[in-house]
Amino acid sequence: MKILAPLIFLVTLSLTNFAHAKSQCEVNKNDFEENAKLSFSEFDQTGSKPKTSRVLGELKCYLSAAEVSERYLSMNLNLTTRERAIITWHMAQFLASAGKEKEAAPLMLATLTGKEIEASADNFDWNSYVIGSWAFIQKNRSLLEQSLANLINKGGQRNTMNSKVLLRFVNCFNSSYDESFANTACDKSTKP
Repeated sequence: MKILAPLIFLVTLSLTNFAHAKSQCEVNKNDFEENAKLSFSEFDQTGSKPKTSRVLGELKCYLSAAEVSERYLSMNLNLTTRERAIITWHMAQFLASAGKEKEAAPLMLATLTGKEIEASADNFDWNSYVIGSWAFIQKNRSLLEQSLANLINKGGQRNTMNSKVLLRFVNCFNSSYDESFANTACDKSTKP
């Protein structure tokens, strides 16, 4: 009986933690309506409420984060093109992190910018980052490496930041999106 007591405690603790984690990820109609009242920044950038995409993503509730993002887009028709693209990009990242690469791929490509977007002062190359990320989930190493080279060659703070992500994808090419994206172990080359 002495052996069973600690085992029962561990099982109860595990079930309690699972139930708590599950409730953190649950979203409902009220959450959608509350999110719809938030500005783009409050919803996507700062996560001012517990059921925003930002907070749900940080909790690794990726499918819920994607769901609230989709609902937010459908309920906020006054967003700018840029804001819609950013939310769509983050929705794609949440789906890819959840292992839904097939669903994420077209959303990633939907955020590509057209020729009407002027080059920024720091030579920011959003499209190379998008194509490189898309290439990673499609497991197209040559296109990923080409996109990484484009970002490195253009320099600038934002390109440097995004090139670090693509470098992780190159170095951990056979890992999942979620395993590679923020994994500092992927910063160093894994090639022999």
